[in-house]
Amino acid sequence: MEKVQNFSDVKNVVRCWFLKLQHERKCTNTNLISKLVNNSTEDVQEQVRQLLSNDINEMVGKCKKSKDLTCMLNACNTINGCFDNFTHAADAVRYSFKEVLAFVDCTIDECQLETHKK
Repeated sequence: MEKVQNFSDVKNVVRCWFLKLQHERKCTNTNLISKLVNNSTEDVQEQVRQLLSNDINEMVGKCKKSKDLTCMLNACNTINGCFDNFTHAADAVRYSFKEVLAFVDCTIDECQLETHKK
């Protein structure tokens, strides 16, 4: 497999993977995506990490705004799934660690509020 030079060759595949991860904790095509990204240039790998980081931030922002508990718990699972899948996805979470930690705190608070209502 030759090195992928162009970010646009990888971008749509990675974006589809992330969207799928939001519905399905383990993605069946993760190994192929991991190989594709690993066979990319350093610059493309960095762009992939940044893309995923931006997607994570966007997902977290929407959930915090909506305060929908199901959405928030699904987002937590998606973030957790990034660590299970491939290195660049885990790196993307680490890039967003402040936002992710604040979001997890917010989700815990919402869960506690929901528990007290019952």
